[in-house]
Amino acid sequence: MNNINWNQFEIKNSNPREAFETMCRHIFLRQYKVSSHAFSANYNQTGLETEPISFDGKYYGFQCKYSTSGNSDTLYREVYDSLKKAVCTYPEINTIIIYTNLDIKPNVTEEELASSTKSNRIKIARLVQNNNIKIVWFLKNNFESSLNENNNYDLYREFFSSQDTNGLLNSAITYDERTFL
Repeated sequence: MNNINWNQFEIKNSNPREAFETMCRHIFLRQYKVSSHAFSANYNQTGLETEPISFDGKYYGFQCKYSTSGNSDTLYREVYDSLKKAVCTYPEINTIIIYTNLDIKPNVTEEELASSTKSNRIKIARLVQNNNIKIVWFLKNNFESSLNENNNYDLYREFFSSQDTNGLLNSAITYDERTFL
């Protein structure tokens, strides 16, 4: 089993936030079987990381939230702000996946929804409920499972492994190809 160590992730990736977004983009594209050429991503996309994709007649989008502080209040505020923008910009969206490296408890109970609580966690639940959007939270433990699947081993090696990824590349190509590169 591959060890998903976020400290190692920060050591291996000089820009952890950007690396996290890249890794999540790969996971998202693989999950919905989309070629990287078939979607649009603009810097500072409104509310989502990319334009929503169509899959099985529904529209899916995602948001990445990498945190080194472990502060779930900040995370929920950022997610809520992004979701408000996404709901207005993409009224056709059905599902939004939120990727985060934090170990949080985002699901709310019916009692919490009915209460007068105004935490961002509750506001997220109300927003998606009122707009008939499904939120899928991809949390720390989801990364541990996903990056231990055979089809994601390359992502584990690229973003977490202390092994040399250039060595992996060099072992997979011929001498002529290596000379060319």
